[in-house]
Amino acid sequence: MLQVVTIASETEFAALEMEWNAAARHTAPASVFLTHEWFTAAWAWRRLDSLLNLLVARHGTELVGIL
Repeated sequence: MLQVVTIASETEFAALEMEWNAAARHTAPASVFLTHEWFTAAWAWRRLDSLLNLLVARHGTELVGIL
């Protein structure tokens, strides 16, 4: 069953790093713009005037998508 949860805290966002980067390595073509580090840098730039709001999809315990 697919489960989608909202990530709205920096702690939850940081905890996704390993899974996020594992998923990013399986995309074609590979891109630095899909890495957790890139989104961390983008969040550091926008965090003062934006809200963190990610949707994370899992099939069981496996991360299958991030929006």
